[in-house]
Amino acid sequence: MTEGISARMPLSPRFGLPAFTRSDTAEKLGLYNLPREVNQVENLKALCRQVLEPVTDKLGREVRILSGFRCATLNRLIGEPADSQNMLGEAADILTRGLSAYDAAFTIAAWGDLPFDRLALVHRTLRSGAVASYLHLSHRRMAPNRHRVETWFIAANGRRCDSGVLAAGEPGDEKALRHVA
Repeated sequence: MTEGISARMPLSPRFGLPAFTRSDTAEKLGLYNLPREVNQVENLKALCRQVLEPVTDKLGREVRILSGFRCATLNRLIGEPADSQNMLGEAADILTRGLSAYDAAFTIAAWGDLPFDRLALVHRTLRSGAVASYLHLSHRRMAPNRHRVETWFIAANGRRCDSGVLAAGEPGDEKALRHVA
């Protein structure tokens, strides 16, 4: 383990490193999915303090991390882009308790003071054919945050189509997702 980086370290009052490094795939394959660089941990702390803590406070709802930090090997194995901000500790995929991803995306996008880099409403078609929706939020600690709001449609085969919000139908609209494949 890298000196100074603990698998259980807190990142902010509500969030700790375990929530960002948990991965069924990494566990199944025996991958070491912990940040190796202090810079990655500092990026995660900034994401938590600048974006996720304020989202939790403003929405008044628990934020659950679905996916956070990913080592390069894990990122490649699950078919994510080589330039994924998750590998830098700059991004997390989240759900908010009691609020749909669709409603959370529009609410967060309307705030002018949240320093996010990307806010993506993600609709992913699962192998079962069901559609899972969640948010991808990122924050750049060492560069200007672009405040980009996007919708991503991801087919069961992993192919991704990026578009503007609502450009391809209503949330959960399976016909819109099938056009991606």
